[in-house]
Amino acid sequence: MFYLFNSAYRALYTRNVLNTLFIPKGGTNEYRYRTRAAGANIAPDSHGDFINEASGEEVVITFIDRFGKTGYVYHPLRRGRLVTCREEQDRLYFRVNLDQFVYPRDFAAFNEILKRSLGPKGLPRLTNDDPFNANDGYYAIKAGNIFTQANDFHWGQDAWQSAVENLRKTQAFAERAPRAESSQEEDDAHREFLFVRCDISQESTQKKAVTPTLRKGLAVFDLLRGARYEFLLSYRYPPQLENTSYTAIVEAEFGENLRALGSTSINIDSYSNSVSLPFATKRHLEDNKDGISFKFISNRSKYELIGPDSRLLFRFKEAKSFWIQLGIILLLFTALSVFIGADLPQISPLTICNVVKVLWLKVLAGFLQAAVLFWMFRLVGKKVL
Repeated sequence: MFYLFNSAYRALYTRNVLNTLFIPKGGTNEYRYRTRAAGANIAPDSHGDFINEASGEEVVITFIDRFGKTGYVYHPLRRGRLVTCREEQDRLYFRVNLDQFVYPRDFAAFNEILKRSLGPKGLPRLTNDDPFNANDGYYAIKAGNIFTQANDFHWGQDAWQSAVENLRKTQAFAERAPRAESSQEEDDAHREFLFVRCDISQESTQKKAVTPTLRKGLAVFDLLRGARYEFLLSYRYPPQLENTSYTAIVEAEFGENLRALGSTSINIDSYSNSVSLPFATKRHLEDNKDGISFKFISNRSKYELIGPDSRLLFRFKEAKSFWIQLGIILLLFTALSVFIGADLPQISPLTICNVVKVLWLKVLAGFLQAAVLFWMFRLVGKKVL
């Protein structure tokens, strides 16, 4: 099993943690680590394991609170499987197919087990009493599975809620988290955080969940052309616990081939809520791919709202009924073409067997002609004037 760690001492670095908590099950996210000798996040003897044996390995994503009272504190967030591990210049990039949320029931006991198991392998730790010291250990570690006792952990939605309740209390997710580097302009800009989880389902009586497929290492959600769907956004907005007058807005930014079935804005006016955002795919598409992202806006003066910045990718396909109708149309087109061009009086006796014997080449040519026409229309596309 691979253990990938994230830590944050600036608002910029919290986004990947928020993405890990946001992306629907089956989605992918990327984590990167330095490999150069000075300040490397990867142990030299593990480098080959990640590059050569990484694909398909189980992964656990863990957040490190660098500002714990007794040193680093470790928050496991999510399990998954490694899709790819690539090296560019002095960094390794891990793309992970995210699965269930996980969080320990006994947080202190889990931290002790993690330290004992991964400490000898270079687990990041407070160094020189400086939480901003980046040369503090290895952030990608290969080790045995310490999650074998399933009853010791929360899973799924319960895990997400437990993780958020604890993360919001850390200094990294405080409104003004400590920063190693700052300018006067950054000091003047207060920051607040929104924790969001997203699920996608097809609009029906059963609310069938939409799960993505992997294409070239990326998670892509397959949507039916002309169908209706909905996003279910579950959020936690910690500023509401301080003052119920604090509010924010989430703006959904749809691609050209998608249309909202209502407002694209969500008012964040409580600490905890789940909001449905219905949408549909257009019938006449300019492209068979598109996506959606979200923009987060604080209603508090001079405050920047930090939320996930992951963009969800979609690919559009036809429903099964479309292909059934297409097959019927091709057969009818072929039959009519052959009937119009056939000289039936020349066939004697006029029986089905004789008709088939005489006209089978024309039937085959007519079917191929229909297929060529369909192929042409698919290439050209449909333009509405």
